[in-house]
Amino acid sequence: MSVMQAPRTKHSTGPSVDPADELEALFWKLDPIPGHRVELLEGQIVVSPLAVFWHARVVTWLLRCFGDVCEASGWEQGPGADLMLQPTRDIAEPDHLLVRDPDKFSDTEREVPVEHVLLVSEVVSPSSKRADREVKPLSYAKAGIPFYLLVDRFVEPATITLFSEPSEGGYAKSEAVPAGPDGGKLWVPDPFSITLDAATLPMPRG
Repeated sequence: MSVMQAPRTKHSTGPSVDPADELEALFWKLDPIPGHRVELLEGQIVVSPLAVFWHARVVTWLLRCFGDVCEASGWEQGPGADLMLQPTRDIAEPDHLLVRDPDKFSDTEREVPVEHVLLVSEVVSPSSKRADREVKPLSYAKAGIPFYLLVDRFVEPATITLFSEPSEGGYAKSEAVPAGPDGGKLWVPDPFSITLDAATLPMPRG
């Protein structure tokens, strides 16, 4: 993982430029970096390598878990979209997100309007532990995203945690269940009203 911090502004007689504005403008000008994910977190452009294949298997599992309720409700889901998160001004690319009213925004742009997002999911990787456990939950909550689902295999036992009730101070509620062969059941309330069977979560094979 590498980072790029906000550039220092030069002294001039013109209007002052906010370094955060400069960094955000730079972020949107960056071309995709093959094999990497690029995000803007805590005032830094963060470049992370793409995760291992197990990571993709978990995302596929999430797509299947939410597939029926999405079809019934006219929602859409998938990986790979940029979310502009106010008021932290972070720009995150969640591993999985679920949106309502997909026909009301363009899907040919990098950014998905955060007001359409019902749920985001992150799958923890070695380089994303702090971001997924600490930075993103706060940013997602401040942005008003109703649910944040975290899959973490770097704890014992591996867990799936659902965060809900977003506020300015973070998510007020969380529920975790163990994952894997002895996994538990995780209830995802309205508007989903489904139960995730954590025992079916694919676990690393090596």
